[in-house]
Amino acid sequence: MLKIKVGVFPGKVEEFVVENGTTVREALELAGISVGAEQEVKVDGVATDYNTEIPSTASMVLVTKRIKGAC
Repeated sequence: MLKIKVGVFPGKVEEFVVENGTTVREALELAGISVGAEQEVKVDGVATDYNTEIPSTASMVLVTKRIKGAC
C-alpha cells in the first residue's frame, strides 16, 4: 500500500491510499481528476505519462498548467 497526495495546482489536493503498481491514470481516476490539453501530470515534480506506475517512494501526483518555453 502507498499513501500519496493527488490533486490539481492551483486547487485541491487530497490524500489517498493506493495499491503498489497503481498507474498515474488510476490515481487520477480515483481522485476524480481529468487532465486538459493545456495541463501536464507530474509525480514528485517530474513530468510523466498516464501509464507510468507510481513509484513506491512517490508522495504526490499533481496536475499543473503546462509551462511553455520562450520562443
